[in-house]
Amino acid sequence: KHPSTTIMGQILTLLTCDVFHPLPPPKPRIRLRPKRRFRPFLPLILEVKEEAYREEIDYGECPPAQRQRAHELRRQAAFNAASTPTRRQRPPAVDDAGLHGWAEYRANPTVLFGSDGLREVGVQRIDLPFDAAALEGVAAWLDDEAQSGMGALRPLHRLDTPASLGAWKARFDSLDLGEYDQLRAVADASTEASAQAAAHLKSLRWSVLLIEPNRFFPCHKHPNVEVVYCARGALYENRVLSSALLNEPRKDNADIIDSGFPRFFRVNKHVGGSAFEHPRYSVDQSYTLDEGAVLLVLWSGKHVNLADPDNLMWDPSRCQNPLCTLACPDKTFEALARNSARLSLSIGDLPR
Repeated sequence: KHPSTTIMGQILTLLTCDVFHPLPPPKPRIRLRPKRRFRPFLPLILEVKEEAYREEIDYGECPPAQRQRAHELRRQAAFNAASTPTRRQRPPAVDDAGLHGWAEYRANPTVLFGSDGLREVGVQRIDLPFDAAALEGVAAWLDDEAQSGMGALRPLHRLDTPASLGAWKARFDSLDLGEYDQLRAVADASTEASAQAAAHLKSLRWSVLLIEPNRFFPCHKHPNVEVVYCARGALYENRVLSSALLNEPRKDNADIIDSGFPRFFRVNKHVGGSAFEHPRYSVDQSYTLDEGAVLLVLWSGKHVNLADPDNLMWDPSRCQNPLCTLACPDKTFEALARNSARLSLSIGDLPR
């Protein structure tokens, strides 16, 4: 008989089947991951129509700005009463805090490339006909008074030096486009990302901003990257620390978002001869104090203004460095903010 028909044969069949001796599992098939499709570079560039530094803050809604503006009017009145019409001798070194230079410049502003002097908001913007990749050419132009003018505010801090150019490039390289020298060296980019970054660099423009002393501007978001060189004076900014919580497109004049963390912003003072950057979607409120400022900016020329109805950006308890020194009668950020909140001052009430 066939073995499978006997009882012993059936038992042997069961003992040798896969139930008792399972086959080893098959080796997993190696799946090749599909090539990741390249995501469009910089997908959230805001389309902003309003020019930056086109309007001042509402001084009635920001007590520190109101206090400093009144102080500036008193300062100018005292200067005009004491000054003589004779032309001053140019200082041998950069006079970052000099009021005389601004008084002369208001009377005889530099007119270049369609710019017609200081606007009512205390800003003159000169858009330059240079390619974004022409840093050295722009630096040489800025340092040459015969080309760039601004004689009443000179001398300026020189940008066309290896140290200053290197510091400027370091600030650019910290942003999200890549290294400045590599981007402008790319003629035929080897990757799509490099090509789009190089094209994005070309979309930026150079401008010179001349901002009078004690001018305040609305809190704003930067829709694009910016790199700034301070050639004279100082620019102050109350910059939000946790910008990552705010880095989404916002409508113009939307309220600023409180992160809820103990410290919300930091006061930065960018002095003459220094370079600094504004990352994409960073939020700050910028202003000048007694020095005023002359700035060279690589930017898109646009800002998204935000509303700060509760003056959150002037709350010393939310400031990371409230004892930051300021060029104003109150000396520190904390003193300026608290004295402004405590008193509603007119020009005659200001401390001498």
